[in-house]
Amino acid sequence: MILAVLLTTLNARGADALFAGALPPGQLAGPPMSVVSAQFGGTWSSGNASGYVVTSGVTAERRWARNRVSGALSLNLGRARVDSNGNGHLDDAEREATPVETARRSNVELRYDRYVGTRDSVYAMVGTLADPFAGFDQRLQVQAGVSRTLLRTRASTAVVEVGAHASHEDRVPGIAPATLDVYSVRATAKGTHRFNEAVSAQGQVEVLESVLEPADVRVATNAALVATLTGALDVRVSTQINYDHVPVEGFVPLDQVTLATIVASFR
Repeated sequence: MILAVLLTTLNARGADALFAGALPPGQLAGPPMSVVSAQFGGTWSSGNASGYVVTSGVTAERRWARNRVSGALSLNLGRARVDSNGNGHLDDAEREATPVETARRSNVELRYDRYVGTRDSVYAMVGTLADPFAGFDQRLQVQAGVSRTLLRTRASTAVVEVGAHASHEDRVPGIAPATLDVYSVRATAKGTHRFNEAVSAQGQVEVLESVLEPADVRVATNAALVATLTGALDVRVSTQINYDHVPVEGFVPLDQVTLATIVASFR
């Protein structure tokens, strides 16, 4: 039996081109406003194939006067019974074996923005990432920089950011070096666009380049297309691609995740 659960996002209030509750990038808040979103989803199978993947996340933000505090938490877990002898199927012994971990990734971020005009802000971010399947037992990171809104219309927004990024990486056992400090310059471009009342899109590209080892370039991209079904229900298809030009030794440089999501909105 296979049970597939589409990710569902519940939002506290408000609406923009992508998600109920989110405010357009770079927009100064008027009255104080708070937004909370949560999502959960996954896949479970048993029988001839046995395993599960669980994905969940929470985002929140608070805006007042010229201040914005936002945070995000995401978690991805997976286990499966594997064809250890390579004969193309699970035999009785393999079905009885303990499931093997296939995914474990968690990410926490907290960011503060201080707006200094209608289009500009300074920001600071702290976060932590754990992704042993990419070689990171834990990665602590901080960012600081400036953000500029280049375009803000009823249909579209475009924002660029530049700043500094520092991280302390604890690698998984058996990897040399066991720890690494990385100091990078950061550049980001992101935006949203509403094609019509029913269809909208978003995208973001972040580039980090190490100042001590310029070949160490990391690129993170994500994009989403959203179709509105009703006033409270959307369908969202998103993809995220992470590229590390100098990956942890023994790991590949490219990771990609694609999700199909049903978004429920509460205003």
